Amino acid sequence: MAETMLGYLEMIGGNEDDSDETMTSMTLGGYPRRLAICKHRMLKLGRNEKECDLVVQDPAISSIHCVFWAILFDEESSPMCYVKDCSLNGTYMNGTLLKRNSAYLLQDGDLISLHDRVGKVFRFSGLGQAVNPQIIEQMGVQRRVNDWEVTSRVIGNGTFGHVLVAYKNVGERTSLTVQHSPENYAVKIIKLKPNKLDKEAKILLKLNHLMTAKHYQSASHVL
Repeated sequence: MAETMLGYLEMIGGNEDDSDETMTSMTLGGYPRRLAICKHRMLKLGRNEKECDLVVQDPAISSIHCVFWAILFDEESSPMCYVKDCSLNGTYMNGTLLKRNSAYLLQDGDLISLHDRVGKVFRFSGLGQAVNPQIIEQMGVQRRVNDWEVTSRVIGNGTFGHVLVAYKNVGERTSLTVQHSPENYAVKIIKLKPNKLDKEAKILLKLNHLMTAKHYQSASHVL
């Protein structure tokens, strides 16, 4: 069964000026410069030769340093690719440290580096990702709601509404603490009467199950 590639990592070795022609024609350490991120298959980077798709022999790199995977709900949905840091020394996205064991949604052009002193840099490219920077304005939604900032990154849509990516407490990070890339949360934008919204929110807040998405907060009158 042929694998469905939904995105890929491009090894640029820390040099962003590499041309596309150079990247496709060369290899890095015996590996192709482009590593496919496919549906239903985990892409693993690290030192473990038996487990990893790309092996980096450096003491600063963990056995399984970070993993990538892709999700496509149906043919009408946009593919979503994720990265998760599993390491002791850290994985960086666009120069900012990722929080360990937290999943981050990738977007075109994101740069992933394995530890800050290992010269392996990967540029992510998504296939078929639809981006609409004006969707917040078109929907008439507030970008900032309490401690949350809603982004234009769509991860789902349908008759129920839209699901976008949001960040929490973006204004509370200080230089006195380790700077992590903000964790991703899903925010569901729906149009319901206030009484129906409150009822659904109270039910969701009480749910606590491994197979159910955790509900953190609800807000009305944001449209």
